[in-house]
This record gives sequence, structure tokens and C-alpha cells, in this order.
Amino acid sequence: SSSGGSNTSETTTPIPTTLPVIFTATINLSKDKSTIIKIEDATISIKQLEIDSDAEREITVDIIYFPSKPEYVTELSNAYQYLQIKSLLTENEFNKGKITFEVPNTWLLQNNYLEQTVALQVFRNGEWKEVKAKFVSKDQEGITYESKIKELSYFAITAKSELELSWFKSLIPPKIGTREFVLFGIIIGIAILIAVYFLVREKDE
Repeated sequence: SSSGGSNTSETTTPIPTTLPVIFTATINLSKDKSTIIKIEDATISIKQLEIDSDAEREITVDIIYFPSKPEYVTELSNAYQYLQIKSLLTENEFNKGKITFEVPNTWLLQNNYLEQTVALQVFRNGEWKEVKAKFVSKDQEGITYESKIKELSYFAITAKSELELSWFKSLIPPKIGTREFVLFGIIIGIAILIAVYFLVREKDE
């Protein structure tokens, strides 16, 4: 006879993670050739990391995806993913590297971002610096790019819309409290004064 009891093997819908997703790889560095790490985690947009180093030893590299902005970096508009690459390599040991990453077509379409504006951002000296992203390939799922890097740090993937690239951008006010916002206010104020001046002059005539 079959045994009773509740079935505990029911599948549950996975809850979207809010914790960082970490992919760890242990590699052997060689002075004369690049070392390649393939990131086999669908949630992480970085698919491959290439490291050139003068060190000749075994190291562990962590590639981390943050579902929300990490507290140690400033916020970026139009960010697809915030990431970090960590290792015990010193600045002198890391010569150069290359990141291959993928951006889904759905993200670009939903936000009206242009595929040619996709860029890699690196957090350096307390601010984000844009690194050029070179187009590699495109398929039904998304577009693959690669960027050359000079350090291991926090990274982010961003893009821009056609509106942001056009002259209309100058009509979009910057963030309140910034120097750009003050300048924006002064320019708008001057434009209003000029308009009023011509209206008054026309009435006087």
C-alpha cells in the first residue's frame, strides 16, 4: 500500500533575488599569455573576462552582479546592471583586460535605447568613467559587446535614447541641487526676460 503524508517536492516560483549574485573562478596566471574566464551564469551580463598579467600564480576572481546600486558607488541613469570584479591582484600586476558582455534586446526596446550607445562604465576615483563598447555580435536574445579595461573595479552597463542624444536634451532639466541645474535656471530666466522685453516693446510701439 502506498504511504501517506504530504508531498514536499512541489516546485515553487523562484523569488527575484535582491542579494548580489557571485560567480567565482580560480585561474592560473601566466606571464606570456592572456587568461580567459567564461562566466556561466545567466543572471550576470558579463560573459567573459580576459586578464593580462605579469604575475605567475593561482588567483581567485569574483564577478559580482548587484540587483540594485551598491552603496559604495554613485547612481547612474539608464543602468542595466551594476557589477564588480574582485581579485587579490595588485594594480602593478594587472596590465590590461577585456570584458565581453551581453545586453538583452528587450531592455533596449522597452526603454527606446539605441544599440550603438551601449557603453561600459567604470567607477574610478569616486566617479563613473565611460569606456567604449565595441559591437561583437547580435542574435534574437541580445547584443554582445566587448570593452577594454585598465583595472578591476565596479562596473555598470548603460545606454542612451535618441531623445537624450538630440538637441531636446538641453530642454530636460538636470538634477535639482547640481551646478548644472542652477545654470539651467539662469538660462531659462534670461530667455523669459528676453521674451517679456520684446512683448513690452511691441505694446509700446
